[in-house]
Amino acid sequence: MTTTLIPNEINVNDRVRFYSEAFPKYAPLHIFNGSIYGEWRLGQNFKNTSDYWGAYPEQYLPRATSLFPEKKEVLHLFSGKTPPGDYLRMDKNPANGSEIVGDAEKLSSYAKIYKPGGFDIIYADCPYTKEDADHYGYCMISRPKVLRECWQSLIPGGHVVWLDQVVPQWSNDDWFLEGIIYMFISSNRRVRAVSIFKKVVV
Repeated sequence: MTTTLIPNEINVNDRVRFYSEAFPKYAPLHIFNGSIYGEWRLGQNFKNTSDYWGAYPEQYLPRATSLFPEKKEVLHLFSGKTPPGDYLRMDKNPANGSEIVGDAEKLSSYAKIYKPGGFDIIYADCPYTKEDADHYGYCMISRPKVLRECWQSLIPGGHVVWLDQVVPQWSNDDWFLEGIIYMFISSNRRVRAVSIFKKVVV
């Protein structure tokens, strides 16, 4: 018998359990003051999801998605060369083959066309620094602006999973910070934060 998961009934305890069931051999995530905390040590496997410069480690996405098994309407923002799947990809570079080619700072205008009912979840992996953005040939984004565009593009109770070297500035009126997971591969490599935001609707 398959259990149907209803998003409004899923809480942080469920998400921690989903992760532990998917990755029983790794350190569990924890809950403190209603938010998820933990760390992901991905080891010295430097293989990425693609040959694209700056792509996240191959192990990242299975771990992140294990927390959200109920999500069906999924967007990968700043998708780079993320392989096709049961989701939409959005990137500024048309050469990367994403379904949506456009500016993340105008995401909501694209979402109205491609997913007018709103996304359930957005996985975002923006350039972390100006130097990274220069490498891609684009200007550095405004994190607060993109986060606001994500809010406008999500269903009520939807999530953003934001991978970055910093935790982006957010408004408590718009978001509940449902979790922070620190991710690193090995010494002398970037330490990144997986910030999990849940859309607040008053």
